[in-house]
Amino acid sequence: MKQPPESTRTCRRTNSVLLGTLTFLFALHLQAQPHPRGPTRDQAKGDLDHRSAADALFREGLELASQDRFSEAAFAFDEAYRASPHFAVLYNAAQAHRRAGHLAKALDAFRRYLDEGGSAVPLDRVSEIREQIRSLRERLGEVTVSVSPADATIFIDGEQESSDRAALVEPGDHMVLAARTGLSPEYRVVPVHAGEAVRVTLALAAPPSTPSTPGWLAVECGVPAVQIVLDGRPATTVRGRAWIRASPGSHRVELRRAGYRSDVHSVTIERERVSPMRCEMEPLEPLVQPWKADLSVRAHPTDAEILLDDVPLPSSGAVPAGLHRLRVVRTGYQPWTQDVVLEARQPTRLDLSLRPTDAYAEKHRAHADRQRAWSYGFLAAGALLAGAGGYLYLHSRSDWRRWDGRQNDLDAAWADPPADQTTLRDEQRQNDELSRSVQRETQAAIAFGVAGVSALATGVYLYLTADSASER
Repeated sequence: MKQPPESTRTCRRTNSVLLGTLTFLFALHLQAQPHPRGPTRDQAKGDLDHRSAADALFREGLELASQDRFSEAAFAFDEAYRASPHFAVLYNAAQAHRRAGHLAKALDAFRRYLDEGGSAVPLDRVSEIREQIRSLRERLGEVTVSVSPADATIFIDGEQESSDRAALVEPGDHMVLAARTGLSPEYRVVPVHAGEAVRVTLALAAPPSTPSTPGWLAVECGVPAVQIVLDGRPATTVRGRAWIRASPGSHRVELRRAGYRSDVHSVTIERERVSPMRCEMEPLEPLVQPWKADLSVRAHPTDAEILLDDVPLPSSGAVPAGLHRLRVVRTGYQPWTQDVVLEARQPTRLDLSLRPTDAYAEKHRAHADRQRAWSYGFLAAGALLAGAGGYLYLHSRSDWRRWDGRQNDLDAAWADPPADQTTLRDEQRQNDELSRSVQRETQAAIAFGVAGVSALATGVYLYLTADSASER
């Protein structure tokens, strides 16, 4: 008996299978300022010394930043810039000030970076920095000082300011002081909120006849409830900032708080002047009872930065007991700030959700809308592709049944072939061609089906993740 052609057996095998089967830092580039007529040997040596000092300070800033000591890192970057000014250093200084909570200084450094860098700043970084400037500006307040007489010197928190422009300051209490030789200094402590503009008017008068005109010590401390001891006598307790009258001359200042190492300074007070001082309180190591508390904060978004007293919260959660200022920040979201009292031996657990700023929310709403539009497109394309695959499959099944019926008749004819097989061979060739057509339709149906299912799955994924993707 003659066997049916190989294409017949292949078609049957194909149909049986079908029925059973789906990756911050700019490099420091410090250079000497050019001299109009070329530097002398002494000038060149001086420039080299400045560059060497700036390079050492810059590397020190990087090392401190890697240890999350952002206040010290910001100071090192500022000193590196003063030693050998180059706009690239301002970017690092701005980021360190931002992470340390010095928002006004961060904004000023970002602005100077764009102004001094000009066209040398990459366009993508310009967009990033402008967004950070906008975010920082929303979190700051303004203080404008009017003083009489007009030539008096104005200080805000110990730093000299101009009377013809508004000074940007962080939310909180600020000391505004005006002084001029021959007149009694005048000061005022003013509270400032984010987005608020405050105007202060000060008028200086002739001093009373006193043997000595005092100066001022302005103490800034990220850790609250720190006791200030001046020359061995308790003076006050600092909560962010404190201002202390002191007689001119040298003084010993000690800052104390349970659970922290004491911070000791020697300061010189000048008459009618403000001497600023920043405390750096470090927790005792190891931190033991009765000073040890445990704090755990879960924030949304999960990549928000959690700061306790202006430094990152330790991963262990072990911190000194007592009063602390907790801040949770993330670019594009309104910062969350609150004073918390942590008790020894009492774990504290907090769950926080930040609210996006209006601009950030609008931007990411538009992103979510675009992603949903893409999901609709994928769903529509997937439905069309899957429908085409289903149609081809049904058509191929119809052709296969037609081919199978003919092939059964031909198999019977081949079992007892006639003497003249010409007609039988022609019919077999036609049925073999139908078999190949069925195979092509089957392969196309599988391809369309897989493509349709993939498009549908992509559309469903894009739709379901539109909201969460917009928050990243």
